[in-house]
Amino acid sequence: MKKILGFSSIEVNKKFASEEEAYRYAKKLKSFIDYKCKKNANKGWYAQAMIVVSNIKKEVSLLKNINNGKKGRPRKELVINDYMANGWYKGDYKVDWHLHIILLSKPKSAFSDAIKSYIDKNWINISNILMNM
Repeated sequence: MKKILGFSSIEVNKKFASEEEAYRYAKKLKSFIDYKCKKNANKGWYAQAMIVVSNIKKEVSLLKNINNGKKGRPRKELVINDYMANGWYKGDYKVDWHLHIILLSKPKSAFSDAIKSYIDKNWINISNILMNM
């Protein structure tokens, strides 16, 4: 059976007390992904993940490249969409700290399922967040 390289977007439904705690758990998650890749390398498992720590509701913010005229990579700046922040959410667009994961993996569904089961099994002491996003 041929394994397919796939793209997944996962929102972790856990709320963290602080930004530092969320970063700690993001590092643990990255370590788990690296471990799964090494453990199942002979089966062709591969993954690259971007894990983002956030406290802003979905579709309120956007990352823009700011070109300052200097050499090198342009700086990124977080820009708040005023229409969504003030019009849609009426200024209440902040939520508890949480994680977003963008995953490029092979196999697609098996790796996503492994991450979900890891979070459900090992992060049971962290309360869930109800994100109406």
